[in-house]
Amino acid sequence: MLNMDATRVPEFSIKDYVDELMDERKSKLQELAKKLKCGRLEVEFHVSMGVPYEALLHEIKGKKPDLLVMGAKGRSNVMDIILGSCAQKMFKDSPIPLLSIRGT
Repeated sequence: MLNMDATRVPEFSIKDYVDELMDERKSKLQELAKKLKCGRLEVEFHVSMGVPYEALLHEIKGKKPDLLVMGAKGRSNVMDIILGSCAQKMFKDSPIPLLSIRGT
């Protein structure tokens, strides 16, 4: 059995960890926007925390975008393999047009 001394374990901040993840996600989205070359289209990216389905609906209600583009990625059951559970819920309940893109 290892004898772990708590004074030797570096301090871990959940807030700093989450902030770092959010910054990383925003950076990747900005890189993606540069690659897309959307021309005259206005593109906005938002990074949120929470239940994905609920967070998306909250953003839609607040920002009132013209279109939601999301990936279709499933991990749990057969239907989720074809279309992720979040995407399924969004197709059912989204008040705006939804474009789902399958990964390669």
